[in-house]
Amino acid sequence: MSKILLIEDDETLQALCIHFFKAAGFEIWVARDGMEALSLLDTQIPDLVVLDLMLPKINGMDLLKQIRMRAATATLQVIVYSNVLLAAQLEEAWRSGANKCLTKLDCPPKKLVEVIVKTLANPNPPPIHYVPAVSDERTASSECYLFDDLTPNSRKDGSPPSSNTKVPAINYRANTPAPTKTLSGKPANTPIAINANFEYNAGGNRGGILASGMENGAKPRDPLADTRSRFFTEASKTMQHLAQLLRTAAMATEMGDRQNALYELYWKAQALRSNAELVSLSSIANLAGIIAAFCHSLQSKLGYFNNSSATTLEQGLDLLSRLCASNFPLDPGNRPTPKVLLVDDDPLERDEILAALNGSGFRTEFTGNPALADNWLRGNPYHLVIMNSNLPFIPALELARRMRRLPHHAATPLVLIVQQEDWGNAHEFHGLGEVDVIVRPFIGIEFAAKAIVKTLGKPSLNGLSLSNSS
Repeated sequence: MSKILLIEDDETLQALCIHFFKAAGFEIWVARDGMEALSLLDTQIPDLVVLDLMLPKINGMDLLKQIRMRAATATLQVIVYSNVLLAAQLEEAWRSGANKCLTKLDCPPKKLVEVIVKTLANPNPPPIHYVPAVSDERTASSECYLFDDLTPNSRKDGSPPSSNTKVPAINYRANTPAPTKTLSGKPANTPIAINANFEYNAGGNRGGILASGMENGAKPRDPLADTRSRFFTEASKTMQHLAQLLRTAAMATEMGDRQNALYELYWKAQALRSNAELVSLSSIANLAGIIAAFCHSLQSKLGYFNNSSATTLEQGLDLLSRLCASNFPLDPGNRPTPKVLLVDDDPLERDEILAALNGSGFRTEFTGNPALADNWLRGNPYHLVIMNSNLPFIPALELARRMRRLPHHAATPLVLIVQQEDWGNAHEFHGLGEVDVIVRPFIGIEFAAKAIVKTLGKPSLNGLSLSNSS
């Protein structure tokens, strides 16, 4: 029976891995931080290690280097298994001695088992040693690596691509790289022992051995249902942390403090997205991914963090919290794709907004002609209208008034695009129902976040699933 050491601090992912590893007949050992893993490796050597990179106490990259520098584990097969690897992280993982590098979103636990089986079928791989770099000073790249869809000259099984291979960036719905950090971040003093019913027992034997098969004929519970329950428990705690991070970013007086808070918000939201994908909660995953993308852009463009962007993030986190705390009908199947009307005569601005909306699953119609927009509004229902506050021929205020006189648009959310200096003038629209504002300069992905808040968050549209959109 092959022994697998899973080094992972996220309980949601642990539960799924344990289920599928057990079904494959593996003996499972679990460690939830780097020190715990090293302590276990002092006394026991598994056949293969599955290693997350962002771990408490000792991070995964440093742990991998220590594994390679120990004589007893120098040739131990190690699969790096993280949310996503940035280019610099990928290079360091290969240099530190990874046998394979896989992403959690593109290689879920069931598929990971297949990779482990193939890896174990080659019991004597060439030895891999940690090779210290000339300098550890590296600039993180924004490029991200997808190991399920490499170019023809590289390998699809997670093993190192050739040195002359260009690896494509991951195409997220939110079109941004993801971080390598998991959801719960809960360390443990001892490895976890798992019993036949997949329950945790921290006081069990060191090494957390899980025997294959079901002892005493016990019937296992549905692993997805169990894991979803655990996901919601952990997600509610994560949402409190995300709200605190946003408050920290908004109140920060030093740019470095604001950037750090936004970056932590980014990888926490992306980790939530990754776990939601694992348990097939696509509405939560899509919203969390867009919030992560927005934060990732803001932490590199701090000048775009203003009252408008902070409000949009606050609204997004509020909706995400409600999704994670209720029996919201998340993925009901074939519901209508949200339809958005964009009225903006600035072609560059319009293109940026369209790219964000269409890339996030919305069906968008657009025009720079307010007269044509008036005609479309009369004949078509929309879930959301986005409007430049400075339009030619027909003022935006007049167009909004005409829109509100239409019965099918009396309550349609309206989002205005305004200059920073015109923020105060938005009060002119306050008597016209639900009106919100996005201030220039903006990042396009803010419109995707705002659109989800204004459509998925409305009671009349509960259950819209952006993942089903075309």
